[in-house]
Amino acid sequence: MNDATLSLLVPSTGSLNPDFNPDITDYTVVVPYSVTNLIVTGRTLDVKATMDPVDGNLSFADLAVGTSSEQSIKVTSGDGATIKKYKIKVIRESNVSMLSDLIISTGTLSPAFNPSTMIYTVTVPNNVTNLIITGRTLDVKATMDPVDGNLSFADLAVGTSSEQSIKVVSEDGATINEYKIKVIRDSNISMLSDLIISTGTLTPAFNPFTKNYTVTVPCNVTNLIVTGRKSDDNATTMDPPDGNLLFMNLAAGIWEKKTITVASEYKTITKTYKVRALRQYKISYTSENIGELMFIPAGSFQHDAREENISVITKPYSLSKYQITRQQFLDIMGADPSDTKSSNGMKDPVQMINWYHAIAFCNKLSIKEGLDPAYSVKVNDQEIVWENLVFGDIPSGDDYNHKNGDVGDANWNAATCDWEANGYRLPTKKEWMWAAMGADQDGREGAIQEGINRTGYSKAYAGEGYGTGTSIGDYTWYKENSRGKTQPVGGKLPNELGFYDMSGNVWEWGWDRYEKIDGTLKDYKGAGSGSFRVIRGGGCWSSKASIFLAADQVYLTPYGQFNDVGFRVLRPVL
Repeated sequence: MNDATLSLLVPSTGSLNPDFNPDITDYTVVVPYSVTNLIVTGRTLDVKATMDPVDGNLSFADLAVGTSSEQSIKVTSGDGATIKKYKIKVIRESNVSMLSDLIISTGTLSPAFNPSTMIYTVTVPNNVTNLIITGRTLDVKATMDPVDGNLSFADLAVGTSSEQSIKVVSEDGATINEYKIKVIRDSNISMLSDLIISTGTLTPAFNPFTKNYTVTVPCNVTNLIVTGRKSDDNATTMDPPDGNLLFMNLAAGIWEKKTITVASEYKTITKTYKVRALRQYKISYTSENIGELMFIPAGSFQHDAREENISVITKPYSLSKYQITRQQFLDIMGADPSDTKSSNGMKDPVQMINWYHAIAFCNKLSIKEGLDPAYSVKVNDQEIVWENLVFGDIPSGDDYNHKNGDVGDANWNAATCDWEANGYRLPTKKEWMWAAMGADQDGREGAIQEGINRTGYSKAYAGEGYGTGTSIGDYTWYKENSRGKTQPVGGKLPNELGFYDMSGNVWEWGWDRYEKIDGTLKDYKGAGSGSFRVIRGGGCWSSKASIFLAADQVYLTPYGQFNDVGFRVLRPVL
C-alpha cells in the first residue's frame, strides 16, 4: 500500500476542530489563555510512508495571546508518488475582561446588551422602587466587582436616576472594563390610554405615543365627540377635565382643531394630543372601472423653499387611490403595452404608455361612464371619434422617430382641456403635489401655518411623518427595494389622504408642459406651449431616495414610452 495519509492527529492540550478525518487536511486547535506551549502529534496510516517532521511532532512554543500560529505535517507515500500536507493552526485564547450578559429583574435595558458597549440605561415603571441588575462574565476566569455581579438599586425616586457600575478584571489582572448602568424610575404617566370617536374614522390608529390625529366624518355628519381616557389613574388633570372634545356644526371641507392635555400626578410632565376633525365635502367617488377616487380639499401650499412661492387650489377634486394598473388600461384601451419583463403582473401599474395614451384613456373612460370628456384632439379640424379610437391609432415614440415630426403627433401635442368637464383628466403638477404632500391633513408639527402647508414640499417621500412607517421603504417601491420590477399597486403604506405609490413604483404623467415659475400661482395649469410634459413621483428601479421630494419634477417628450412611467387620473368635484 502506498498511502500518504495520517491515521491520527492529537494535540497535547486543547481541542481539535474539526474532529480528525484522514481526508481533512486543515485543522484548528484552540488552547486556554493559560497555555503557552503545545505539541501536536501525527501518525501515518501506512508504516512505509514518511513524515516531515520525521517524528510527526509539531512544537508550538511561546504562543501569543489572542493570535494564531500555523505549522504543517507533510506525509509522503512509500513510493514517493503521493504527498499530502496537513495544516494545523493553534489559537491561544485572549484574557477576556468583558461581560457576556446583563440581566435586569424588571424594566427595559437600552441599548440592547453588547459586550463591547459600556454604558446602559434601565427604565422601570413608576410603580417599581427596587431593582437588581446581574452581570455575567464572558471568561469564567475573570473576576467582577461586585464579586457576584449583582447591582442593587433600592428606594428609587420618582423621575430621577441612580447610577452604579460593574468592573470586570481579566485573569492576569492586566485588563479592566467598567460597565456603567443608570436606572431611571418613570415619573407618573401623562398619556392617554385611548381616543374614542362617536363616528367617523380615526387616523392613524390610536397609540399612546402618537400625538397627532385626524378624524374624518361623512358629509352627512355635522357633530362629533372625541373622548380621551387617561392611562394612569393618578394623573391629576386633563384639559378638558372629562376628556371630551366636542366638534359641533362642522362645515364641509373645513378643518377644525382641538387638543387634550394630560398632566402627571406631580404635574412634572404634560403631554398634548392634537385632534383635527374634517367633515367630507363630498363622499369619495368610486368607479367600477378603476376603483376608488379619494377626495382632496381646496387649499394653499408653499411649493418650494422660497416662502413667497405659494400655490393656491380653489376647487376640491378626487384622485385615483392607486396608479392605473395594466388590467385597467387593457379593459379601457383594449391593449396593454407594458414591458412584461419589468412587471410582476396585471395588478402592477401600466407602463410603456406615453402622454397621448394617458389622455386617450381619460377620454375613453369618461365616455364609458357617461361623463363629458375633458380633452379635445382635432385632426384636419375634426375631433377624434374617441369611441372608435384604438390603441394603435395613437402616436408613439417609434412613430415619431421614424417620421421625424409626424403630423399626428403635432395634433395630439396641441390637445386642449375643458376644465369644466365632469370627466376624467390628468392632474396638473400642482394638484398632484398637493395630494402627495397630504394637503391640509399633513399632521407634522408646524406644517400648517395660517392655513398654508409650509413644509410639505420638503418631504423626502409621500407619507413621510405619517402612520406607522419609519422609513422610505415602508411607503415606496424604489431602486433599492423593487428588485428591478414594478410591484402590485397598494403594496406599501398610504399617505395622509389614503393615496398609495405617490412616491415610486412608476412615475406619473401630469397635464402640464414644463415651466419654472415663481410667486403666487392660482389654479396653475402650466405653460401654454412647449415640447415637454411633466412627470412626478419617481420610478421603482430608476430612482433613489434622494429624488423623492414632493417638489421634484421631471419632464419628458409626450410621445416617449418608458418602462417606469405610468399615471393616475383625476375627476373634478363639481
